[in-house]
Amino acid sequence: MKKLERLAELIHAKNRIDDEIAEIIGRPSLIVHVGEYIASEIFKIELEQSAVEKGIDGRFTQGPLKGQTVNIKFYGKRENLLDINIDHLPDYYLVLTGPKSSAVSSRSATRPWLISSVYLFNSQKLMSELKNRGVKIGIATSIISKLWDEAEIYPNQAQCHYQKNRYDNLDYSDRFDMDFKLYWTLLNRAYLASALRAFAQILALLGTSDIPKALFEMLCLRKTKRMGEKNSKLERCLTWL
Repeated sequence: MKKLERLAELIHAKNRIDDEIAEIIGRPSLIVHVGEYIASEIFKIELEQSAVEKGIDGRFTQGPLKGQTVNIKFYGKRENLLDINIDHLPDYYLVLTGPKSSAVSSRSATRPWLISSVYLFNSQKLMSELKNRGVKIGIATSIISKLWDEAEIYPNQAQCHYQKNRYDNLDYSDRFDMDFKLYWTLLNRAYLASALRAFAQILALLGTSDIPKALFEMLCLRKTKRMGEKNSKLERCLTWL
């Protein structure tokens, strides 16, 4: 009974969180709707008014893809599978995924809502590749790793046609704002309070109140792993982010 009582408590807490998420995104707190909301905010996508529009979740409103239709996917793990409705293809598939994982049994496994990578597939190009390989297209379409790697736009930007217009002629703070807006949005909500406390410590350690500059330096340090002894405290703070 103790396990059942604890489960009831957790469900009650989850329901409260789901209500708060629904208030923010304006739709039920389901992974599909959360993914659409995050993608629309970061990639400037105007979502369709109806959440059940076949094959199309919205349209890009800025950049070289302005006006192009998009279907947004959010998968907790990248298992090299993509759900495709061949009768209602968008211009692009924008796929948010968690870490790489093989498609195995879900027994005793968890699927947290994480975004480790973002991919942008051109539908026509993808269909051509799949048909040439004789792949069965539909729910859980198997896509080889090479195509995923070619479609990656975050954190590694394999595609030029999307980021070129976003990054050319921008200073570091503007570039950082684009990348870090995604990075910051994806902080695990359960650790947000701790992350904010760590961020305050980081500002103090860097000796600056210039937030864009501080965030850019943090990103550089994290990517290059150049952490000397004097930055050991900073390294510990960064583990929260």
